[in-house]
Amino acid sequence: MDVMGAIDLLKKYGLYNDAQNECKRKKIDEAPYDMKGHHEVYCSYLSKKWVELRDKRDTLLKVKCFEFDNIPDNPKPVHDDCFFVGVCCTKDYCKTECKYYQENIAALVQEMNEIAEAEKVLKEVAERDYWLR
Repeated sequence: MDVMGAIDLLKKYGLYNDAQNECKRKKIDEAPYDMKGHHEVYCSYLSKKWVELRDKRDTLLKVKCFEFDNIPDNPKPVHDDCFFVGVCCTKDYCKTECKYYQENIAALVQEMNEIAEAEKVLKEVAERDYWLR
């Protein structure tokens, strides 16, 4: 992912205009252009979205595991809570076999990973710009 991909991600979630308004409010949109300041604002908005998705994922994981009886016994998790089963040694099983995970959680995890990657790219570019001034 590059910087434009990260900005497209902001636009996808409807956060770009809010981030631009925040830059204007902080007066970092005027010359000289403060790329680091802009990207820090973008990262803060992406981070808020990531937290929102994480909370949604955690809420969906607070159910009884639907595949608990089908999990192989090497070693079988102690609790039948979906979150515990996913964290325990059966993460691959959940990703491949559990329809609940595939239908509800996999998309959220993928979006969270995209956002994390976009934040990383923005931070790297901003840091490089800061040191090249």
